[in-house]
Amino acid sequence: MWSIRKVAEMKREFLKKHVADICLIGIFLIIGFGLLFYILSQKHHGNQVLVQVNGECIQTFWQEEEVTYTIKSQHGENILRIYNGKVWLLDADCPDKICVNTGKIQYPGQSIICLPHKVVVEIKDNKEEN
Repeated sequence: MWSIRKVAEMKREFLKKHVADICLIGIFLIIGFGLLFYILSQKHHGNQVLVQVNGECIQTFWQEEEVTYTIKSQHGENILRIYNGKVWLLDADCPDKICVNTGKIQYPGQSIICLPHKVVVEIKDNKEEN
């Protein structure tokens, strides 16, 4: 039969063995949540979308705007879309359409390039300019 003393002693031994494990798990959770908070606070959307044709900036938009803009160059047309903080090319009349298939961009330093039309769409962060 199990006595109350024996059960209490077994509980103490169990806790002695597992307190270090519980503390270690708690420390890892605190560190993990701290890192997650830091990473999420650092990843912010850039502020400006620059549209360049032949290396010359022809238009600037705020990333928070909702815009559909036709980029016209001597080589062809691209249709730019900015919505919900994301930027992409809806359509282009270039033969390969790599620029359209690039997908959506949203972070500073990302860009979409259409080589046949010599078009570059890039997200710039205002903090870099200050």
